[in-house]
Amino acid sequence: ADDGDLPITSFTATASTGEQVSGPASPLTLTGLGNDVARTFTVTATNDKGTGAASAPSAAVTYWSSTLSITRSLSTVVAGSKVVLSGTLASGPAAQRPLTLTTYASGQPVRTTALSTTSSGTWAVSMLPSYNTRYRVSYAGDATHRAATSALVLVMVKTRVAITSPA
Repeated sequence: ADDGDLPITSFTATASTGEQVSGPASPLTLTGLGNDVARTFTVTATNDKGTGAASAPSAAVTYWSSTLSITRSLSTVVAGSKVVLSGTLASGPAAQRPLTLTTYASGQPVRTTALSTTSSGTWAVSMLPSYNTRYRVSYAGDATHRAATSALVLVMVKTRVAITSPA
């Protein structure tokens, strides 16, 4: 179509579900989209002569919601004993995803441990707490998956006391 050699004044991106955003240049950010729905997108350009035809639709894109769980094998351990923390990341199609386990003491983060889910979204790690310790696991998300954070879980540590009889 004849654009009359006029400059483009705005672009409009339209989702296949009807949401739109306009702006003078790229990138355009479309917010408020729901999760777990495949969408395609088209773009139109506008100048003082009017709006041109829409582009061909993009490939389908899905922004997945994420939920992250954490459980512990024991809520109380004897000093020197291990506890297994495990859980599941539900976030769209199954795949390995990076997680971060944060260890808290006295309410403050004291250590982070990099983890990864299995291809089915499960994860597990063995920890050796030396004092009452809280744990939380988080997933940072990515371009198509929302971030998620688990609840805090507490593992209490009992002091080991050895009693010996006099000789």
